[in-house]
Amino acid sequence: MKISDRSVGIAGILMSAFLLSTIWTTQFETKAFPMAGLFILMILSVILALRREDKKYTLENFKQVAMGIGLLLFYIAGLKVLGFILASILFLFAFVSLNHYEGSKIVAAFYCVALPILLFAIFQLLFHIRLPQGIL
Repeated sequence: MKISDRSVGIAGILMSAFLLSTIWTTQFETKAFPMAGLFILMILSVILALRREDKKYTLENFKQVAMGIGLLLFYIAGLKVLGFILASILFLFAFVSLNHYEGSKIVAAFYCVALPILLFAIFQLLFHIRLPQGIL
């Protein structure tokens, strides 16, 4: 089964329009960020739907997306138990491995370890925002 850009764009327009209308009628304090994100999604979906070249997506494309979403769900579930640093390192290693990174493995490993540690230091020391500690 192949799905075209136009179909994906129309689905994005419908989904973002529904969510925008839901957020607009719901009473909560922080509407600005979700509404801005959905507005951008709607604009990009319109562009995707109106493009002249129409790519076809196969089941293999959706398998990669599903694996990425699954990894993200495991990452979110493991944050509290493993902590930000360890969960992020494991997530990045798995993500890089599943997407068949073709560059230097040493550079990839360095970034997979250094990025979570750097982000943790920035949020803890600079912004004073506590991130999950976990077992570390």
